Order: sequence, then structure tokens, then C-alpha cells
Amino acid sequence: MTGSFVQIHYHNRTGGVTAVMRRYAAAFDGAGRAAATRNLVVAGTETSLCGESAELIDMPRCAYAQHKTMSEFLRARDILMHSLGGLVCDPSMPRPVRVVGHNLTLGKNLALSSAFAAIARRHASDRNLRFYSVVHDFAEEGRAHMVRQISRAEQWGWPMWDDLYASGARVRFVSVSPRNTRILRRAGLPAICLLNPVEESAPARGRLSRRKRARIAGGLGRLARIDGTRFDPDLPSFLYPVRIISRKNILEAILVCCLSGGATCLRAVRPMHPKIASCTGRFSHSAANMTFRWC
Repeated sequence: MTGSFVQIHYHNRTGGVTAVMRRYAAAFDGAGRAAATRNLVVAGTETSLCGESAELIDMPRCAYAQHKTMSEFLRARDILMHSLGGLVCDPSMPRPVRVVGHNLTLGKNLALSSAFAAIARRHASDRNLRFYSVVHDFAEEGRAHMVRQISRAEQWGWPMWDDLYASGARVRFVSVSPRNTRILRRAGLPAICLLNPVEESAPARGRLSRRKRARIAGGLGRLARIDGTRFDPDLPSFLYPVRIISRKNILEAILVCCLSGGATCLRAVRPMHPKIASCTGRFSHSAANMTFRWC
């Protein structure tokens, strides 16, 4: 496979979307054996999470942003159109150029979403520029603050929904679930379903020694006491490595643990939002035989 693969996102920090981006990049790297290829990740926050497969382009204007006025929005949009347009239309980029926006329909940076749509419209007849919008989530599902931002832009008189879903542009939508694909198709959008890629790993073999298990249990016990919870090494343990936010099915995880006859739920990421963090104690007390651990 020849050509270029350009992924665009708000950031390159740890998260589910960036994990998918890293695997997309690795897949393109594996398929692009020819010398005439280029594999890029464009993000508003620079880290090394894109892996060895892709070159990271740090573009701070891609980061999360709230635009208080239409003039502020338009200035940011113009800058992004110039930066992104110059990148994907650069004659030195091997053709075809595949431009993939991730979660731009959420509106976490309306100027970025609008610039992406405008560039796609401008080059709708260029078959060497191919645009894709990967929809990981919908703003309408539990993201009220995003919907408010989009509505504010509409109140300015800007057709923001048309930009989010690239009306008038030749953009193919990619959904990570069959259900969301059906929603997009019912809305008349050209959508395909592409399940998130996963990395295969060999199952762990052997058993932990008694000494190592005791050391792990002791460490978890100390951490649990710091949080005011408890860790019982005699109960089965479930690892649920997500943040405590509504769309991560926290209550369902509690239910599964309770149905197991009593278990410890080991968590991997602390909630960041103060209002959500205040709910963790209530979650803990709602399950009689279960504790939470933030590791």
C-alpha cells in the first residue's frame, strides 16, 4: 500500500481513542511496505503515545477549546484550515492521502471540526484526498456540555451541525459499533462499521507464587486503607480499568461483581471531575461485599 495516512485528534494522551489511533497507525505501517508512504498523527497535545509507527505532528490549535464568541471561533477556524490544509495538500505527501478525523462530531473544538469539514468540501473532487470521520461517541448521549457548545454556535448563526457531519463534503463515516452505524445510516450518512482493533496477547501461563500473591495483597490492602475501603484477598478480584463516568457502565460492573457472590473491584483510573469523584463513596456503600480500589 502506498500513500499517506493522517489521523487528527484533540490530543495524544492516554485514552481509548488514542489506543485505537495507535493501532490504526500500526496497521497502516504494516500494510504500507512501499517506500512512498507517510504515517502521521496530528494532535493538540504532544506525547509519545502514537508509538513507533507514526510521526507525531504537534498542532496546539487542535486541543480542546471553548470559543466564547463567533469572531474567536472564526479566527481559530481560519488558523486550522491553513495549518491542516497545508499539511494534507502538501505536494510532497505521497498520494493518495487518507485523512482520518477522530471524534470530531463531538464538538470538543468546534473550530477543528469546522476546519476539517471545510477542507473536505474544498477538495471534494480530488480523488487523491480521501476523508474519513470516525465516530467513537455521540454528543447527544450524556454529553450535555458539548450539546450546549454546539447550540451556542448555532445561535450565532453558524451551521455547526452541518460542519460536524460534513454536509456537502465527500466524507465517509466510520462507526465502532453496529448500533451507531445504523443510527448514522438512518440519518442518511455514508457509514461503515469498523470494530476497534485489538492487540493480541498470549494468555498468562503459570501461577503466582504464594510469596508474590501475599506481597500483591499487602500492597492492595495498604492502598485500600488510604482510600477508606478494604481489600479482601480471599474474594475474587475483577479489574475494571476505566474512569468513573456514566457512559463507562460503572453500575453494571458493580452488578456483575455482586452476582459473583462477593468480589473486589480493582479500578485503574481515578475520576478527575470533582462531582463524579464525590459519587465514588456512594458506589462503594451500595455493594455490600465489594470494595473499590484506584490503582
